[in-house]
Amino acid sequence: MHAPAAATAKGKPAASPLKGKKGSAAAQQSEAEAAAWEERLKMLQLDAQQERCRLPLHMACPVPGCNEDFTGGEAWDLRMEHVAKHLDRAAQGKEGPVVFGGSGDATLMTWATRHDVGVVVAAGEGWVLNNPLKQAGAAAGAGAKGSIGAKQNGGGAGVGGVGSAGYCEVVVRQGDEEEDAEGEDDYE
Repeated sequence: MHAPAAATAKGKPAASPLKGKKGSAAAQQSEAEAAAWEERLKMLQLDAQQERCRLPLHMACPVPGCNEDFTGGEAWDLRMEHVAKHLDRAAQGKEGPVVFGGSGDATLMTWATRHDVGVVVAAGEGWVLNNPLKQAGAAAGAGAKGSIGAKQNGGGAGVGGVGSAGYCEVVVRQGDEEEDAEGEDDYE
């Protein structure tokens, strides 16, 4: 399916060859085509949207000593905005590292390990990231066992932590293949 000539990448009508003839039939038709295309595109996006799982309705801040709780349909977003402030302070050295998951983040782990979510699975004494959208046998996907590690400016740090040296990225390693925590292949 192709966009009509009257629609640009931003969805605004392209410059009309009848420039200066405002209100002409050709210009009005061009604008109508662009509007119809935008509406059709929105409908296609809505039809293609698939909800794999629901976000949690209750989340707690994972920072030790912070007792903020978030409830309702916006619990995930509110927690993320709140934790971003802790991450900023941690990056400035004003707070300790922020660790996501594990025993210090019970509400996240409870949600992430639910059968209908399946982003994390128990593996012995620890946890393994799981990508339920990948087919069996794909790198770190569909329950495949691998190791979870962290990279911090070339050094090591706690998983999910932000140290004084800078950022920390969670990486899943299976054999010679790596992928980051978002499930994208990690090419270095």
